[in-house]
Amino acid sequence: MEPRLEGLEQMSLYEHLRNLGEQMLAESEFHRDALEGMLDEVLEDIQALHHGYQTPAPPGGEVVQAFFVEALDLYTQCVEAMRSYLEDPEEALLQQGLDRAEEAEDLLVAVEMVIQENKELLDGGLMS
Repeated sequence: MEPRLEGLEQMSLYEHLRNLGEQMLAESEFHRDALEGMLDEVLEDIQALHHGYQTPAPPGGEVVQAFFVEALDLYTQCVEAMRSYLEDPEEALLQQGLDRAEEAEDLLVAVEMVIQENKELLDGGLMS
């Protein structure tokens, strides 16, 4: 299996990992080096984002920052499970990793909804 990169720039990290995981489960043979390289790049990107959240959050942003860090940790667990799957193709292991990615996505969607609701409240309050 050659990892597919088309449309990646428009795809969320969750969608990318989900698609990659489904490809890994569906195909018994894959280009291990290409997959390892792709997973390493994703992990580096996640770690860079994680590093950006090491500085203290602005006042009132601590909870949002904590949720983002937790989501990044869950994505890291997903990528690590995918890398482990390359060593030991145990479907349950990969599925656990994909479940972590889904948890991360759920967290980020919830945070986005809270931010949007608060923005609407603030915009409404400022307009009145």
